[in-house]
Amino acid sequence: MNEPLSPRTKKSSGGTIVLVLISILLLIAAAVFWNRAKGAGTRITETEAQLTQAKSENAQLQSQLEEAKASSANLQKQLEEAKGGSTQLQTQVEEAKAEAARMKEQLDQTTAASAKIKSELDQALSGSSEVQAQAEEAKSAAARVQAEWDRAKASSAELQKQASEASARLAELQQKLEAAQSQISQLQAAKEAPKARRR
Repeated sequence: MNEPLSPRTKKSSGGTIVLVLISILLLIAAAVFWNRAKGAGTRITETEAQLTQAKSENAQLQSQLEEAKASSANLQKQLEEAKGGSTQLQTQVEEAKAEAARMKEQLDQTTAASAKIKSELDQALSGSSEVQAQAEEAKSAAARVQAEWDRAKASSAELQKQASEASARLAELQQKLEAAQSQISQLQAAKEAPKARRR
């Protein structure tokens, strides 16, 4: 027959069991802590990577924004210069038109005077040298005025062409400026978006 266990043996067995249970619990706690620490380290690494990427994107957007602002300022300057050139050309066109109108008036007057002298010449005697000289002088004056009128018309047409080209250039610059301002707005919105996400 087996001998009954002494109280000391029972106490030793119970203590061993407790130690084993405590060891198991410590191992489980250590494994849980390790998994949590590992997960936290992974999340920190991912957060740092996202932060670095956001900073890089923000710097890139800032660079694009500065370039867009510089382009917008340049376009604004070109637009102002084009407006000034267009105004000057328009003034020249108006002056050319006024000069052409004056020449036309002189031409009409000279033509009327020539026609009157021609009529008098036809009615006068064929040997009237004085009337003949007046007719020739009137014809010569009419020819000169006609030549000046032709030159004025050509100058007016050229100035009108330059004014049309300046207006087209002005419209093109206005369109580019609006596009640049739209790009600036988009870049500013994109720059503010990462800040809103981080909040």
